[in-house]
Amino acid sequence: MSLEKIEIINEISFNDLCSRLREVRLRGFPDVKIYEKARINIKKVSSEDITQKVFTPQPTVYQDHLERINSMRKLFSEKGVDIYNLNGGYDYIATDSEGNESEWTLIPPVVELISINYTGSGLDYSEFLGKALKRLIDDGGHTLNPRLKSLSFQ
Repeated sequence: MSLEKIEIINEISFNDLCSRLREVRLRGFPDVKIYEKARINIKKVSSEDITQKVFTPQPTVYQDHLERINSMRKLFSEKGVDIYNLNGGYDYIATDSEGNESEWTLIPPVVELISINYTGSGLDYSEFLGKALKRLIDDGGHTLNPRLKSLSFQ
């Protein structure tokens, strides 16, 4: 199935996009909003920066992914949108070659840079945990990393 048509139903400003990202929850931990305290900005990244500074857990790009992206680029371009130069996002309805419709949101790629405090004896991840996960760790008498000093989650 290929993407045949898109209908843009909402343009999302950068500020609205940030608000939406701050509400994204960690699967399995509904009280953890993974971008709630994040500093979010848009940066232009050169091809050289991508190959030298950005790493992905997926080492392979598949031809069908490239074809899908090229199809989206063409369809959005027809609506006056350059998907390689986004400063916000778009909610849209996609129609495939079989006439099936589904609603999607297009946003710029998210590259995460995380600063983790060093306690002198290890890394302190406690500020990234939600209440439910902190409770599970405390109740089980566990720590995040055996090299950390005793963590208090109160």
